[in-house]
Amino acid sequence: MSVTRTVLHSACLLAALAATATDADAQRGMPAPMSSPPATVTQTVGLTQVTVNYHRPGKRGRSIFGGLIAYGQVWRAGANDNTTIEFSTDVIVEGKPLAAGKYGLHFIPTADRWTAIFSNNSTSWGSYSYTPVEDALRVEVTPETMPTQEWLSYDFVPQTTESTRLEMRWDSMRVPITIAVDLTEVILEQTRAVYLRGLNKWNPAAWQQAAQFCLDRNVNFDEAAAWAAEAARMQPSFSVMSLHAQLLEKAGRDDEAAVVKQKAWDVATEKEFSDFGGQLIAAKRYEDAVSILELNVAKYPESWRAHDRLGEAYYKAGKSEKALGAYTKAL
Repeated sequence: MSVTRTVLHSACLLAALAATATDADAQRGMPAPMSSPPATVTQTVGLTQVTVNYHRPGKRGRSIFGGLIAYGQVWRAGANDNTTIEFSTDVIVEGKPLAAGKYGLHFIPTADRWTAIFSNNSTSWGSYSYTPVEDALRVEVTPETMPTQEWLSYDFVPQTTESTRLEMRWDSMRVPITIAVDLTEVILEQTRAVYLRGLNKWNPAAWQQAAQFCLDRNVNFDEAAAWAAEAARMQPSFSVMSLHAQLLEKAGRDDEAAVVKQKAWDVATEKEFSDFGGQLIAAKRYEDAVSILELNVAKYPESWRAHDRLGEAYYKAGKSEKALGAYTKAL
């Protein structure tokens, strides 16, 4: 091959390689900002994390709702990929239950009412692949007017430790969705799944704390009684055994409660009796306080504090003469 032909051949080869590289760059696209940039917003409600991932289109002088976004048709609730919303626990959306998980979020807008759709499909492009068969939940919401906003956004407006309001805002429209959680149930689920299955499994105070939570919230009595029993097995004390008895009573298991109560009285110190009686007085359970504190006096007749606390219980229960006798004895 002549030098001239070799040079020409090399030049053609380089040109072909350059063209191939140019085509590949064109397919990939040159680096450039997106016209509808991605965004993420997260809010913790109680112990539940709620996250929205979306793309933010701009108004750019266009007529949006009833114009660019047609009324009566499914809209992707943003731009580009599915707008998605993810819940770390079960939630309640506009009064309706929705399981933990990740969902595609869509809207059907109208002039006065919108439908918010939570789809089990969260991986599609826009709403083009949307089908009602994949709906996990639909709720009706009422749009509100607001000052014009150029870029679409999602924002959380916290309301309580158990609820928040998610707002889609764009143009002159704000669309709110109320999201709530059953915080008591969330705490119980995490207690069962995590708190009592780690090192706390061998910590009697942890079992007692879990049982006390249920008594305070007035829920889950049978399981809580089992938790209190486990705490008492590891470290018997008046406080945990009396807690166990109270939970058994709440569960309607009075015979078992009576047995546990007797065991609690047998191990109680004078201070534990007095403190427990004080708790009953604070709860305005005066007759129960009298019963407990009379046992205290019988067990610790030389304790001035036992007589003093019994005098308080008698007084609150309207038994003035007995109160005077107990206070005199204390003195």
